[in-house]
Amino acid sequence: MKLNTDASLDQNGGSLGGILSDNDGMAIAIFSELVDMDEIYARKLQAISKGIELVLKMGYYNMWYETDSKFAADIINGTSKIPWKLHSLVSYILVNLAKLQSWRLTHTWREASMVGDYLSKRDCIVKGFPFALPLAPPKLLDLINLDREGHVYFRL
Repeated sequence: MKLNTDASLDQNGGSLGGILSDNDGMAIAIFSELVDMDEIYARKLQAISKGIELVLKMGYYNMWYETDSKFAADIINGTSKIPWKLHSLVSYILVNLAKLQSWRLTHTWREASMVGDYLSKRDCIVKGFPFALPLAPPKLLDLINLDREGHVYFRL
């Protein structure tokens, strides 16, 4: 299973979202929600936490996780120190990761997960965790299909 998440922050607050896909790139589940945390790094870690909860809830135990936050990837992979403000959240993530048979977390560029980026925007929030794919907005379904087809995105 592959999991991509993202988080965003604007003047109105923050939100996060993610997508869980199978080995063929088929979307299994998606989620999106508003969050209260006050720093983007905390939101990125909260998105990772929610994604791992989703994987466990759905009964999967092997996961490849991609995040566009090098900071979060380094902390969880143990190559950077955990800031004291984030210690309990990171500890919770590590406890849940220990429940998996195997996992890897890698850093990727934002363009590698346009679905995660889209889901983390406040204007696409759909109630439910995870929410049903048939309820997804058409633009999101288009992005899911482009990702599954291996579409390459470029930053302009």
